[in-house]
Order: sequence, then structure tokens, then C-alpha cells
Amino acid sequence: MRKYILFLMIFTLFFISCGRMDKRLIISLKGSNYSTKKTFKALVNQFHNENPDYTISIQIYDEHEFEEDLEFYLNSKYPPDVVTWIGGERMRYYARKNLLDPINDIMENKFNNKYFPLNLKIPSSMDGKIYLAPHTYYPWVIYYKKSTFQKYGITPPKTYDEFLAICEKFKQNNVNPLAIGTKELWTVTPWFDILDLRINGLDFHKNLLSNKVPINDVRVKNVFKYWAILVNNGYFTKDSSKLKNIDALDSVFFDKAGMTLTAQFIEDYAPQEIKSDLDFFRLPMIDNNVGFYEEALIEGFIVPKNALHKKEAKEFIKFVTSKKSQQYFTELSGKIPANLQVKNLDATAKKSMDIILNSKAITQFYDDQIEEEFLMAIFMGFASFMENPKEIDNILNTLEEKRNEIYSK
Repeated sequence: MRKYILFLMIFTLFFISCGRMDKRLIISLKGSNYSTKKTFKALVNQFHNENPDYTISIQIYDEHEFEEDLEFYLNSKYPPDVVTWIGGERMRYYARKNLLDPINDIMENKFNNKYFPLNLKIPSSMDGKIYLAPHTYYPWVIYYKKSTFQKYGITPPKTYDEFLAICEKFKQNNVNPLAIGTKELWTVTPWFDILDLRINGLDFHKNLLSNKVPINDVRVKNVFKYWAILVNNGYFTKDSSKLKNIDALDSVFFDKAGMTLTAQFIEDYAPQEIKSDLDFFRLPMIDNNVGFYEEALIEGFIVPKNALHKKEAKEFIKFVTSKKSQQYFTELSGKIPANLQVKNLDATAKKSMDIILNSKAITQFYDDQIEEEFLMAIFMGFASFMENPKEIDNILNTLEEKRNEIYSK
């Protein structure tokens, strides 16, 4: 039954025009907060104002159920025509199953650092075919309050040693240096990801996530040595396993913690009076020979293979990724536009865009790129490490046994 009453809410907007109403479009998106719903409804209204001969249905689903049941929709005979989704392995999962329609005809020459960042092309593509039209993105960075840094005479670090010194200074002032809430297990993987990218670089990280490298490889163990320094020095939240991610964010908002590894969505949860006080920096280089590779989430639009109105879907995608629509989008939401032609960005969006443009490449999260069964073992293993870092060899050996068991089936 849930498959047929899956959605949290469906807004169906019937737009009447004087001409023939033979252009139809069904748009499905996930949006668990009011701001997301309001923004996308405004974008669709903007599209309709310029295309009054369209009949448009907007389906807004609960975020978690949407993710669980997207494959059901894509396999159906009557799927939506446009779906919001994310780049990287989660997109490729459906592309491999031949459930997505390529959109090279409207996106082929857009990833050129003039229209879209070149770094967004690989996460939007598979085997030379483009399946995702990027709409927004956000890098994983270290957030803090400017007033908190100012209070303790701290400036954003330029080196990893300076970052460690900041952690120590917070600790000496009885402020939790690094907020984390591992009751939600996914929160442990971004720390592994960013440290691995800084230490081993992108190629190794991709090979690890592609199951080409053992999880107990010596290079993985080296990442945990760096991570263990942060844990053993008491820089992470005490009793983090009792806290959710929102608790970690709150500890930064209300001066209980100095920093947290997160993305722009932190601003959605921040009290209004605190938002302008938030700032961020990317984790400094650890090995200067490796350089900056970043972890970022890319959100955009896909077209289901079975969509009935593909021409209309592509017209909508061309519109919402245009300079005009993306300008409107960022003014409404404060989010980072994928379109580089957008002007007058706020400080957060401009800084995030600069990070992406000045990175050697970007990748997605560990938990976006591996099998669900192994992912749960990773979550549990990494969380166990946070509780007892001395057990890392046993933890990684156990994970390697689990990896072999799962992928040998």
C-alpha cells in the first residue's frame, strides 16, 4: 500500500492557457523542509509564466521514502518526467540499470568552467553519457562562528598544523573543538573521506570505494593514524554516540563547540540571528604533494528512461539551469548555483564556488558509493573506532572479512 500512497504531499497545479494544452510535465522532488518546497514551487511558477501552454504537476515527497522508493518509480510505466536527484554513484546506480535517459543533447558542452564547473562533469556522467543536470552543490567544509573565533583570538588555519593548534586552543579553554553526533552513524564517514583525500588523493580514494583496494590496506591504516590523533587528543565531542547531528550543530550555534565538519545545509538549521555569524574553511592540506580534492554533494535533475514527456522535461531542465533561473534560485534560497554565469552571489555561495573551482577534482561521500550491506558494516566499524581507536587493526581486519564475504557472492 505504501508504494501507492508514498508521498507526503502532492501539489498539482493546472495552468489554463488560451492555446492547446498538449504540453504536460510531471516533476518529482524530495523536500523535507518548507524552504525547499517554497523554492521549487517558485521555480516552476517562473517556468510556467514563460511557458503558459504547459500543464504541470509537482510532486513533493518525503525525503527518506523518496530515496527508498525511487527505483520503484523509475521502473513504472508512468514515471515522472523530471526528478531531482544527486550526482555520483547514486546517479550511476540507476544509469547502469538503464532507468535514466541521457541528456547530452542539452548538456554536452556546458561543463567548461564558463557555464558549469568542469569538476561537475564526472559526477554527472557515466561512460560518456550525461545523466544529471547540476542545479546546486555544496562542499564538505569546517564550519565555525566568526564571533567564537574572535573571542579566542583564532583565525582560519592555512596549514594542518595550525588546524591542530586551533583544536588544542579550544580544548584548553574547555570548548569542544570538533562537534559530531555519531548516534547518526553516517556522520563518521565524512571525516574518513576528507582525511583520505588529503593523505592519499583522489585515485586511491576512488579505488577504495570501487572495491579495488582492501579496507585494511596500509594506506587506509595511515588515514586512521591521523584520525586517531584527533580522537586521542579529545578533540571530538565526548559521548558523541548519544548525540544526533542536529545536537552537534547546536553545540556550534550556542558556543559549546568551536567547529564541525559539515556543508551549507547547516545554515538551514541555524537560528536567524546566527546565520550571518557562520563561516567556513576547507580542511588544510596534509600532504602538499596531494593537493586539494574535495568532497561535495551535487543536486540536480534526471530524466527517467520511461518518461512520457521527454521533450518537455528537457525544456524545463534547460530553463532551470539557465542563468536567469539560477539567479532567481540563489536569491530565493541562498544556495550555490551550478551555473557560473550567475552574478552577485552572497559570501557563502561565492566562497563555496571558489573552493570547487580551485580543487583538482571532487568526489562524493563514502556512503553514496558502496553497497548498502557493506555500508552498514563501515558505519559500525568507523563509529567503533571513534569509541576505541586502539582497536583499529581489528576493526579494519573485520571489515575486510566482511567486504570479501559480501562481494564474493
